[in-house]
Amino acid sequence: MIEVELRGRLTASARKKVLAYCRTRGIFLGEFHQIAIFCDTQNERLGNFYDPKVRIALQLSYDIQNKKKTLQLKVKNGHWANVGREELVLKFDPNSLNEAYQLLAVFGVTSGCPRFYHRVNYQFSDIILSLKDSGLAPDHWEAEISTTKQDEKKGRQKLQKFLKKLNLTPWSELEYKNIVSKVYRENPAIEFEGIDVLRVWEKR
Repeated sequence: MIEVELRGRLTASARKKVLAYCRTRGIFLGEFHQIAIFCDTQNERLGNFYDPKVRIALQLSYDIQNKKKTLQLKVKNGHWANVGREELVLKFDPNSLNEAYQLLAVFGVTSGCPRFYHRVNYQFSDIILSLKDSGLAPDHWEAEISTTKQDEKKGRQKLQKFLKKLNLTPWSELEYKNIVSKVYRENPAIEFEGIDVLRVWEKR
């Protein structure tokens, strides 16, 4: 499947309006604390940290309402600035983080850039809208739709129509690239063992 994804800045006033719409029109999927660890790669097949051919990330989540932890390994083909990318998601037992680190180490991946955020997810038919705050990147929204390669254009048009209804303007590819590059530059990759995940999972 192809994940078509767009993001844009979310001011405090816009967040209030979007939340009001979500609560009356959308299906609430959950509120989460998360750490996404974007892995540092340095080889010809995967690309490098700032210009990846394949993006690998570990996602540690805590569902605030259900008091549930999850751990996923997400692999996306293509640069992180691309709107549409193939995505593969593998689920791990939340208590097997060290094993996930060991698996990645087999392929020479031993460090990453951890990014914490608080997010709220809502669903509108086949579109998922996330409102993200308290992270290294500016507070923002993220909208995605999963589609086949053949229907990618239709999926993108449907997503853009939905965003226009909410008066949400996506970042351009260059804007998003500059934001993420700044985050990576100011928060360089560190060894997995040095990443503090307790901000998400402690006393949960």
